[in-house]
Amino acid sequence: MKHEKQPKHEQPEAKEPPRKEKKRRRKRGGTLFLIILLLILAILVLLFFNPFGWGNGGAFGLGGQSSSDSSPNNSSAVSDNSEQSAADTVTITIDNEDIYFDGELCDETALKEKIISLGTEKKYELEHSRAIKSAYDSVKAILVELEDALGITVNYNE
Repeated sequence: MKHEKQPKHEQPEAKEPPRKEKKRRRKRGGTLFLIILLLILAILVLLFFNPFGWGNGGAFGLGGQSSSDSSPNNSSAVSDNSEQSAADTVTITIDNEDIYFDGELCDETALKEKIISLGTEKKYELEHSRAIKSAYDSVKAILVELEDALGITVNYNE
């Protein structure tokens, strides 16, 4: 029994080596890039050239002439009006704790006296962007008191 017939082992069939999958290029990437580029370009055109007339009037418009061109006296009437309204308005400015009545430094009692002397001849405008709260509160209290007592017009800019 030297050599008994051993069952033959079946040899596996030769398999083909696995194929390398080809990496497919994404065509979407180029298309997406193009779409984003077009959107950015459209936004820039809208911001800088303002074709629809949005904003402060800095666009290249195709509209007709404005009405101010047809009436040359219109601009002088506007400037006269603004000069007249500026002359009718007194500005009260609070800068930190300092109080200014039309650019002249004064205290609370002087402010009250000046407003009483002018009365309703003028309109009053309060500028308080750099005011300390205590100074603002005292000036506002004076203005509210005189507004009720004298009937003056005050723009508090709140």
